Amino acid sequence: MAIPFVLVGDSPFGPTGLGRIARDVLQRLRVAATRADDPLPLDIGAVGWEAARPLVGRPSWYVGHTDSETWGAEALAAYWATRVDPRQTGIVFSIWDPARCFALKTAQIGDARWWGYMPIDGENVRGTISGPPADGLARYDRILAYTRYGRRVLTPLLRQEVEDLPHGIDLEVFQPKLDQESWELVGELLAPTVTPRSILIGAVATNQPRKDLGLLFEAVARMRREGPVKLWLHVDREIGPAWAIPQLAADFDLSRHLVVTTNLTDAQLACVYSWCAVTIAPGLGEGFGYPLVESLACGTPVVHGSYGGGTELIPCPQWVFPERARRVEGAYAIARPVYQAEDVANAAWAAIHWRQQEPGVVRAYCRASVEHLSWDRLWPAWEAWMRQGTEAMD
Repeated sequence: MAIPFVLVGDSPFGPTGLGRIARDVLQRLRVAATRADDPLPLDIGAVGWEAARPLVGRPSWYVGHTDSETWGAEALAAYWATRVDPRQTGIVFSIWDPARCFALKTAQIGDARWWGYMPIDGENVRGTISGPPADGLARYDRILAYTRYGRRVLTPLLRQEVEDLPHGIDLEVFQPKLDQESWELVGELLAPTVTPRSILIGAVATNQPRKDLGLLFEAVARMRREGPVKLWLHVDREIGPAWAIPQLAADFDLSRHLVVTTNLTDAQLACVYSWCAVTIAPGLGEGFGYPLVESLACGTPVVHGSYGGGTELIPCPQWVFPERARRVEGAYAIARPVYQAEDVANAAWAAIHWRQQEPGVVRAYCRASVEHLSWDRLWPAWEAWMRQGTEAMD
């Protein structure tokens, strides 16, 4: 008999990074569970958080909710009560950060094994996490980290070795696109601000406090002193909750040198990535960092700070800018790095100069650095981890 398996996280039909992971994992799990030869013994469903209102016309195996208090605990309980045989032991597989896991575990459900895929984007002053997030994780039966950094932060807390396994991207979509058709698309999206003479700097980030857009704008303003730099920023919203993009542009005198997009397809993103000279990752800690991998897959260098899991994805040491200090923030006392705009600009120029000298070499170097993150290569390890867990339940 198939084991009830419920994935809980962001909606797999939504635009967020967590939603994309959920979508990719669910798609492959459902294929593995329904194949004729040695299927995974799972009956798969999902409970997803949606920023606005639950999806209309949702499939029968999916429940959407907008509960940001318990992060789906009530929706999970309702799903479990109606779709899981009380005589069975099921699996809850969350793709949530530890703080949300603490709230989720209040769900009143029957016999279940709790598995988690944990994004870890920061640590406390002791090099781990504490408080309610730590309490939430202590209740899990199996935990998988995104990165070696996540494994390092979680292992001392759980007092056992934590495995790490990255998630993948579609390298058929994210690849260098430098043909005339791609350039015409980029021209349509970014004109008239960006011209063939421009040195295009890219950044893809959500409008939230952990993405230091102030640092990004200051770094680009510094870079404009040395060349005809333009900034393309792809963001979920221009105003709030953390930053007002027009205000930043005005303060750093970048209003005439900035293009903001908020709604692009993956194919369009790949085109713009490909035409950037470099991209800047302004995160103050990444659990993984989709934009880093996407940029590299498109043959474009990306610069990133020395803190967090995203650093593992940067292939060239010159493209990593150093933290100059740390500060503690938030209810869970997470240490965040302090970066200097001058260091960001220097790393970006180092990447640009190498690309200008050897464009083909740099493009191939970037692409090769992320080939191991193709889902085709990663999925066997994912399926093996899932199968190991189900066999232990048997």
